[in-house]
Parts: sequence; structure tokens; C-alpha cells
Amino acid sequence: SPNLSGATVNLMVNAGEGAGTGRNHSASVLYFGGPLAATAAWQSVKNGFFGGPAGFEKQNALQLGVSYDLGMAKLFG
Repeated sequence: SPNLSGATVNLMVNAGEGAGTGRNHSASVLYFGGPLAATAAWQSVKNGFFGGPAGFEKQNALQLGVSYDLGMAKLFG
């Protein structure tokens, strides 16, 4: 997406149109402004006929991150 005052948005979709495939979705927001950087990302994965171990047919994840540049050191969280 366009950069809106330091923020960008990313969206991805796999519609699962082939035989035996799952549907996958993800989205993320990133911000870079001066010494501050932050991100939030989410994804949902459905493996369809993957044949993997139990519990791997569907997974969801949420990730958050932030950093702040102090000049002589950078803090991450």
C-alpha cells in the first residue's frame, strides 16, 4: 500500500482454488516514524489435505514488534 505518514498495510490471500489446498490469509501493518518502528501481523493457514500431524490442519498466529532508537542504543520489544 502507499506510505501514509509512515504506515503501510499488506494483505495476502490464497483462495485455495486447487484440489486439496487450504485457504490462507494474512495482514500486517508497519509504522516507521523517526526513532519509532512498530509492526503487527496476523495470519491464518488452513492446510487442506496436507497429511501432516494432528493439529496442523489449521493455524492462526499474531505477532507484534516495536523498536525505539535512542541514538547510541536501540531498544526492541
